[in-house]
Amino acid sequence: LGACSDAAEVRSEGGVAVLATALGAGVSEAAAALVNVSKGDAAARDALLAAGGAALLVREVSAGAPAAQAEAAGAIATLAADSARLAEAVVAAGGGGPPPPPPPPPPPPPPRPAASTIGA
Repeated sequence: LGACSDAAEVRSEGGVAVLATALGAGVSEAAAALVNVSKGDAAARDALLAAGGAALLVREVSAGAPAAQAEAAGAIATLAADSARLAEAVVAAGGGGPPPPPPPPPPPPPPRPAASTIGA
């Protein structure tokens, strides 16, 4: 893959599977590379699905470092908008559900003593 010069060549050399493997090994930059070679190409998205790419991207969003989470979330948003099958695979892998509920509000501060009781 090192000598490939464009997305079509990367796809033709089996690069989608290689990038999915790299993503699975923790190379967060692979998420953005997967977008570059898969966007707008049904065969590349099929190869990504076959390599378990949807589950790998969801795993990065769920458990990766903050930068990896951002890369994977961007990849999911871009690729899922481009492919209903990929969007369904993301949901099946545990992504795309409703967001968790917000944390409860902090408790109110304790009441302040009345001015008439101060210094009495």
